[in-house]
Amino acid sequence: MKKGKMAIGFLGLAALLAGCFYSPGEQKKAVNEEPLIEEKIEKACRDIYEYYEESRGMESFERIGETVKKLGEEGWPVVDQGNQFNMENPAPVKAFCEKVEKKKDGGLDMIIALNNGGFVRFSFVTTEGRVEVTADSLAWEDGSLNVMYTEAFPAYEWVYPENGYLFFGKQYMAGFSGPYSHVAVRVEPLDAVCRELNRTYILPWGYGSNNVFITDWSEHDYRALDFYDIFEKRYNRYPLDISGMLTAEAEDGSAVYQIPERDFEQVVTEYFPVDSQELKADTDYVQASSAYEFRPRSLYDSGPGAEAPYPEVVAYEMREDGTIEMTVNAVWPEQNQGAALSHRTVVRPLSNGSFQYIENQVISSGYHAAEWYKPRPAKGE
Repeated sequence: MKKGKMAIGFLGLAALLAGCFYSPGEQKKAVNEEPLIEEKIEKACRDIYEYYEESRGMESFERIGETVKKLGEEGWPVVDQGNQFNMENPAPVKAFCEKVEKKKDGGLDMIIALNNGGFVRFSFVTTEGRVEVTADSLAWEDGSLNVMYTEAFPAYEWVYPENGYLFFGKQYMAGFSGPYSHVAVRVEPLDAVCRELNRTYILPWGYGSNNVFITDWSEHDYRALDFYDIFEKRYNRYPLDISGMLTAEAEDGSAVYQIPERDFEQVVTEYFPVDSQELKADTDYVQASSAYEFRPRSLYDSGPGAEAPYPEVVAYEMREDGTIEMTVNAVWPEQNQGAALSHRTVVRPLSNGSFQYIENQVISSGYHAAEWYKPRPAKGE
């Protein structure tokens, strides 16, 4: 078993219906057998499922948290797909990982609650340091929870511990991937305040299609930031329809818009109090029409195909001046790294409930951002 790199991405689990599976139809329950896994989970979570299905839909942060807690009360080791809640009952997971390390025989069942309301039950068996994995994909169908697909495979990669994480994965042919190519599970808990700070200040930006947290900048000099990426990531949260602002077409066929000065600056400066003149100097500002020229990213410059890491706040300090300093790790499943990048980010909460980004400093980096982030062409190109 390879012990070098390993990855995840519960984002990859969204493709659970892809790949080579066998149908669980053959797994009929015999008389007097224990209830099947799907029956146990359905019984435990039916009330949660029915409430959110009838009122607010299945994709709910609150629902996922309630589900993790409920299944934890039933005794299962369980975590959510995005590792946004602490694992319930982590002790059996740690004990199993120790058996793998010491090449002792053992087994483990672990459940992952998916964002779409379904589940994956992983069953692990280890012999002489090797790990065999069986993954059951469970989904709600006509009010019942059913095993939709099952796949069994040897763990090609198994890495634990790595900054509080367990990473494991299935081997695919070069150039191919699948739902279990990179799986990351946070075993060690995170402080509740760290999680709340992450959801409020860091996670909404993340590391995909922007350089907010992978460069050094401060409120005294924001020039390292890509203001167009900031605008593109945030403008659809405003009552702003840019469809009527199309003015031209770039050489690569992408659309070019002229965004009125007031609208562009409102979006960019909501969280980054950059000076208007500095903003104009570092963008394609059209003086004649008092507008910013804006070209959304296209397939041509959308960036490499690698999945970006996701952030976790691991420490924080409430400063006397009212600002908050956070230490953040970038968890990169594709590289089996619990801290591919570490940075310190400072925010200033405002009296109106909003906040401003004040500073970011990269502390350490064992990554190559070019694998997931591609800078836009320089101004005027």
